[in-house]
Amino acid sequence: MNRSDKQLEIDRLRGEFADVRHAFLVGFKGVTVPQVTALRQKVRKAGSRYQVVKNTLFARAVVGLPLSELKEHFTGPTAVAWNSDSPVELAKVLKEFAATNPMVSCKAVLLDGQALGGDKLAEVAALPGIPELRARLVQLLASPMRRLVTALAAPSQGLATALSQRAEKIK
Repeated sequence: MNRSDKQLEIDRLRGEFADVRHAFLVGFKGVTVPQVTALRQKVRKAGSRYQVVKNTLFARAVVGLPLSELKEHFTGPTAVAWNSDSPVELAKVLKEFAATNPMVSCKAVLLDGQALGGDKLAEVAALPGIPELRARLVQLLASPMRRLVTALAAPSQGLATALSQRAEKIK
């Protein structure tokens, strides 16, 4: 790869990773091509991306970006898995895949622009996902309203029950 090709690759990587706030550096030494292909497919299904990077070019490309916080982990075979929506879904995919393929490891985690060690993958995977958090929020917002409606309806229900019982006695 000549100097101009390297610069083009650095510019491409910089453009692609400029807005990335959630990413996982993945080590894959000793992994077979079919295993990496399976991992790529699972990552894609989670709405994320997976790319093998050349460490020296990647280190130059991310200077000044949040990913530069993980610079010390750019050693050996390295891939980056990232998405813009939910790092939790991606973490779950990576954790599940690493459990069945011990050659795949998480080197480091970038979570909301903050660098964490690779051992935090399990903690991120244990967090609730965006859909679950939305459901919990709706439930929390609806609960007081449901209680208010029940409390307001109780006197009229009691009156209706009393009138119904009185009508039964009259018959």
